[in-house]
Amino acid sequence: MNQPSLLPPPRSHAAPLATPPMFDPAWASGAVQPGVGHQPQLYPPPGHPQAVAGGPMPMPMQGAPYPGQAYPQPINIVVQNTNTMTQGPTAGALVRVADRNKWVAALLAFFLGGLGVHKFYLGQTGMGIAYLLFCWTFIPVVISMIETVMLVLSSEREFDVRFNSQLAR
Repeated sequence: MNQPSLLPPPRSHAAPLATPPMFDPAWASGAVQPGVGHQPQLYPPPGHPQAVAGGPMPMPMQGAPYPGQAYPQPINIVVQNTNTMTQGPTAGALVRVADRNKWVAALLAFFLGGLGVHKFYLGQTGMGIAYLLFCWTFIPVVISMIETVMLVLSSEREFDVRFNSQLAR
């Protein structure tokens, strides 16, 4: 019933910690309750020179540096803020505001582009009305064929940035 602990015996805080304490998954999960002989180990102990704020914290993460000890792999989080426009009327981040499909827009431009239906679908109501007003000249038909090719050749990302997002303020 009385199993030996995988934790090292308690140390005095006066002596520097030569090796980090052994990682015990049972202790970390709470399966082992603290009792006699079971005291949580702090790394580094309070008062140790490396415990000062801003001091180096040597936590070896590449494999097991000491026999019988293992450390979990670190979690790397990379944040890239490439928005350099922090002031002015164009400041803000892009936010997805619609769920339009580029292939639906391309098909509408090909078959009903002379009436400007693809412009209404893409949220460009003013251009859609202009296409309707000039549909009798067949100019919108020629322009919509060019727009069909441009929609088909654009990438999904380009289409999303242009038609499915806007700046949040």
